[in-house]
Amino acid sequence: MFFQKKKQSPESDKPAAPTPDFMVRNMPKPQALSGVSYQSAGQGIGDGRLRTVAPAAGNNFKKVGLVIISGGIIVVISLVYLSYLFIIKPSVKKPAVNTAPRSANNSPNLASATPPLMPEVVIATSAADLLTTGTSSDGVNGLETTSPATSSDLVVAPAPIIDSDSDGLNDEEEAILGTNSNSLDSDGDTYNDLAEINNNYNPAGGGQLGAAANLGIYLSPVGGYQLLRPKNWPQEAIDDDNTIIFKAPDDSLIQISLQPNVDKQSILGWYGSAFPTSLITYDKLKNVDRWEGIAGDDGLNFYLTDQERQFIYVISYIPSDERRLAYPNIFQLMINSLQIK
Repeated sequence: MFFQKKKQSPESDKPAAPTPDFMVRNMPKPQALSGVSYQSAGQGIGDGRLRTVAPAAGNNFKKVGLVIISGGIIVVISLVYLSYLFIIKPSVKKPAVNTAPRSANNSPNLASATPPLMPEVVIATSAADLLTTGTSSDGVNGLETTSPATSSDLVVAPAPIIDSDSDGLNDEEEAILGTNSNSLDSDGDTYNDLAEINNNYNPAGGGQLGAAANLGIYLSPVGGYQLLRPKNWPQEAIDDDNTIIFKAPDDSLIQISLQPNVDKQSILGWYGSAFPTSLITYDKLKNVDRWEGIAGDDGLNFYLTDQERQFIYVISYIPSDERRLAYPNIFQLMINSLQIK
C-alpha cells in the first residue's frame, strides 16, 4: 500500500573508514633499546625486518680500563722482580767460606786461620817504657807469648815541662840562666827571677842581664845588630851571614834572618802586606830606641825593622816538637836584648 522505506542498519549508515597511508607506532622506552629488537620507523608498512641496537659504549670503556690497569700491575711486578734479580741480589755479599785446612779430627786449624795481629803502638814516657814487652795469643790454647818491643813500635813522647818553683821560668831555662830552680828569687834581692829578666837585670846576681855568667853577646857581621844568647848553644851562619841559627839542647832552634825592606815600609805596613788576614792588636807591638816590631799570630815569630827601614829582621823559635816549647823565655830574652846600631 503505502511505499515503505527499507530500513538500514546503523552500521550500514556509517561511511566506510578511509584506509590510512601510514601507521604510527610507539617507540620503545630508552632503557629498553640496548639489545632489544625493534621495527625500524624508516621501513614501510609491512617491512618485518628487525634491527638490533649495539650495547652502550660505557661498558666498553670499563673493559678497556680494566685491561690497562691489569697490564700496568703486571709490568710493575716484572720490574720489581728484575730489579731484585739483577741489582739487589748481586749486591748482597755472600758469607766468606772458611778455607782453612782441617786437622785429622776434621776441626779447623785455628793457628793458620787466625789473621796476623797488628803491632800495638806504645807511647813511651820514660826510658823504663822502652823495656815494655808486647803480647800476642796463639789463638789455640789461650797461652800468651812475649817479645821485646822494637823501636818501630814505640812513639817517644817529649819530656814534660817542669817549673819546680812556679816562678814562670821552667827548670830547663833556669839551668841555662844559672838560677835556682827551687827558688823564686835566686839572688835574694826580693825580685822574682822572671821579673828581673824581663827588666834586663841579672836574676843570678847583681848588675844588668848581660852580666849573667851563662849569657854572651852575639854581634852580627851584617845588619848592624847584636843580642844576648846562651853561651853554650852552638851557632851556625848561612846565606852569607844573613841567617844565624842557635841550637838548643833539645834540638830546637832560634833563628834570626834578614831581608831587604824594599819599599821602606813601617813594620805595620810590611806586616799588613805580608799577612793580610792577621789581626793586629796593641799587645803584639813593641817599640824601642832603634827599631819597631810585631809578634806573629803563632807567638813563634817576631818581625821588626830598623829606624832607617833598611831591613826586615825575623826572629823565629823552631821547636823540635810542637807540643814542647822548652825555652819561651829565652826566646823573649833574645828579642828584648836585640840592639841595632
